[in-house]
Amino acid sequence: MPESANAPVTVQSDSNPNLNHLETQLMTGSEKVQLEAAADLWDAGDAGYLMLQRFLLQRKTDNSPVTFVDGRCYEMLLPVETPETQAFLQQHFPNGVVPLKSDAGIDYEPLQRLLAVQNFLEADRMTLLKMCELAGPAAVKRKWIYFTDIESCPAVDLQTINTLGWSTLKVSLGFQCSASFG
Repeated sequence: MPESANAPVTVQSDSNPNLNHLETQLMTGSEKVQLEAAADLWDAGDAGYLMLQRFLLQRKTDNSPVTFVDGRCYEMLLPVETPETQAFLQQHFPNGVVPLKSDAGIDYEPLQRLLAVQNFLEADRMTLLKMCELAGPAAVKRKWIYFTDIESCPAVDLQTINTLGWSTLKVSLGFQCSASFG
């Protein structure tokens, strides 16, 4: 990985105390405050985009668990067409903010992409396909799963799917308890 991959995102915001205040709220506020601050930073344009980037990079550097706020900040930055923002996303989050772990060798990137662009209908279909793939050939053939199929699924995969749902939709897909038994 090039040395610049770990270079910090620099934000010159000292001239705007309101942006500094919003950044502080994003970094330390409650979830509600963070979401409001993120929206206001996005509205601020380039300086706000840089602060959203710094927030995501700090959370990644700290190995913080992925939250709905992380997912929302990523979603906000995704359509920003500035070369700097696109380079940042490609360099630090090429597959999104959720680590796509799979003990079954399943590629969850298409699902994360659909969720990130808020294509929820297709994401729902993709989730079913991935769950069937996870459950095995019989589930793939019938195109649906029994609740008992979940018991044999690797906990890592269930956690990945659950985190994708939580970080994008703020809903648990119900795999946290199942995953803890794995």
